[in-house]
Amino acid sequence: MSNLRSFFSLSGTKIKENGVRLQDVMEIYPAVGRRKRIVLTRTSYSFKLAPEATGVEQKSGITFILPSVDGEISGMTLECFSTAVNGKEDFRYILKAEGEIPFRCENHFAREVFVEKGSEITFGYNIIKFFPKENMTGANKTSEAWKGIDIFDTELMRLLPVHGVLQSDMNILLEGETGTGKTSLAKMIHQSSGRTGAFVHLNLASFAEGLLESELWGHVKGAFTGCVKDKLGAIREAENGTIFLDEIDSLPLSIQTKLLIFLDNKEVRAVGGQQSFKVNARFIFASGRSLDVLMEKNLFRKDFYYRLHSGQHIFLPSLRQNPDLIERFLDWFCCKHYIAASSDFKNLMKALPWPGNYRQLRAHCERKYLISDNKFFVPDECDFRLNTCSSDHLDDFSYQTGTWPSLNQVKKNYVLKTFLTFGKNVKKSASVLGVAPSTLRGLLEVS
Repeated sequence: MSNLRSFFSLSGTKIKENGVRLQDVMEIYPAVGRRKRIVLTRTSYSFKLAPEATGVEQKSGITFILPSVDGEISGMTLECFSTAVNGKEDFRYILKAEGEIPFRCENHFAREVFVEKGSEITFGYNIIKFFPKENMTGANKTSEAWKGIDIFDTELMRLLPVHGVLQSDMNILLEGETGTGKTSLAKMIHQSSGRTGAFVHLNLASFAEGLLESELWGHVKGAFTGCVKDKLGAIREAENGTIFLDEIDSLPLSIQTKLLIFLDNKEVRAVGGQQSFKVNARFIFASGRSLDVLMEKNLFRKDFYYRLHSGQHIFLPSLRQNPDLIERFLDWFCCKHYIAASSDFKNLMKALPWPGNYRQLRAHCERKYLISDNKFFVPDECDFRLNTCSSDHLDDFSYQTGTWPSLNQVKKNYVLKTFLTFGKNVKKSASVLGVAPSTLRGLLEVS
């Protein structure tokens, strides 16, 4: 105890201020089962891994039995030590591993640490977090809110234009690969704009060229064969609101000309009609391909291109450009469903190309959750069936925006997938790849 007191007095400012103490809060997120929240009222707690555990089992108030997914058996203790602060006895907690197997604290392996508020301990595949006493209610609310708000929505909110642009009539162009959230961002922009009209979404790729004029500008009864009643058209439906023209890159050249004229004068005349109407609507355009490349190939009019780029231009990055977002999504997904994910699974997810981006990642995780038996995510056949060799993400859009992966990255991803497929067996993986085990270790940076 004297050594601890001495250390506490010497290094003490951080431990005094941030160290976990009595009445603080501990939350346990087991590999399987529901989380458990405990107010620290005792000076000692112990944790044990047991293969037969199906959740957090608390015994005698001070011992927690946690699931051991891989059969590992180990333990650790959380103990108070006391020190005098301003002449008054005060307590902080220290966490110690029992035996030779360490735990992980903030991405570092350790056998003994002073526990701080906000610390995250990984024990087996279980996670233990610590919160300050005064924020117990807040921690609960934050945790619940975090489970309810899609992590990708918070990422998209960072891309919202400044207030002045949101409140204006300025047109906005969204560029990004499929599944990056263009539609969600367009809705956020409309909801934040203060416009009183409707949000009208029109996917231009879903209509034949002969019908696009009618869908955009409307028509009058009798304008063409089979036309038995008037149609207002998407642009007029968006009066005082927002019209979102998705997949603008698929718009035929002839319609590009007519839409360009409208953007200049904001007047609509229905097909077969004689009267023009002024329309007050905010336009948001979205493209899944680079308009620069399409223009160079003469598939997109230059004057229309420059008109679109005269407003606000927002680029939505792919998951390949933001692998940390994949891990944050997995943490959010696991918290929402009371499950856990192994580091191998997270590494595999971060190594995949995800040509469908967030939409594909979310659909895959939801499918895996429904078909998994123990609600603990590890790499399996469900993951390896993903089309990792898809070249969809290596199109002109990726090339133009500088997201083409390097040869080293492609090689590293392939080696990692092989390593995980064969159960992290270095010898077998090296044999399949036709390299020496030492070469494989170097590529993976494993011991």
